[in-house]
Amino acid sequence: MTEYKIFESKVKKSLEDGSLNRVGPLRANLKQMIEFYEVPYQDLFPELEFINIRDKIVHEGHGGSENSAELRKLANLVVRIFLAILQYKGDFIESKKIELENLEGCIKHGLAYKTFPSLQ
Repeated sequence: MTEYKIFESKVKKSLEDGSLNRVGPLRANLKQMIEFYEVPYQDLFPELEFINIRDKIVHEGHGGSENSAELRKLANLVVRIFLAILQYKGDFIESKKIELENLEGCIKHGLAYKTFPSLQ
């Protein structure tokens, strides 16, 4: 809980004085938050590479169509973060890439029913 309070005070201070970039390095802070709340993320982004997508969105205004699969995984991660923060335990639905046989180059997404936090 102390780590949460430290991060909370940094965020509040940066909002009050307008120094939003002084919260600290994004990758380290996100990793700390994800680990603190025990968010399962390794199957989506083992090295937190979603930060590159975030940088494109924030600095260029869009993620680009070539990142659509990554954006779906990012949406799944956001859901998992909320479930972890809320200490949810139970079933939930997640977007999933479906491989289509005999249709080269076609990508389809469907829904997967999982149990949180085990993801079984």
